[in-house]
Amino acid sequence: EKCRPHQRVFAEDVNVAHCLKVNGVVPYDTRDSAGGERYHPFTPANHLGWRPPAKRKPDGSSPDWYENYNQPWGLKLGLECCSPQSVAFHYVKPDLMPHLNALLFDCPRP
Repeated sequence: EKCRPHQRVFAEDVNVAHCLKVNGVVPYDTRDSAGGERYHPFTPANHLGWRPPAKRKPDGSSPDWYENYNQPWGLKLGLECCSPQSVAFHYVKPDLMPHLNALLFDCPRP
């Protein structure tokens, strides 16, 4: 089975990505013109505070999947991490969603 529809894993996005890839769907760069991400694997607070781990593997590479994944285009840290046109954050609890919506879409922009 190309898409593994019966596999049960916590990383469903990895299975979706696999299914798209084996069916010839090419990923599209969804970052904004400043390089800010629009789709986020963590909560907003985690993205704002995330820093690459200081401890490296013996070969000098990072032990962190997120840093490795972003290596081809580089990571934006702190306030630069997230696009003002952000679309999705993972792990956001339901009671926080209306607040994020207000911050992202209702607050006036300079």
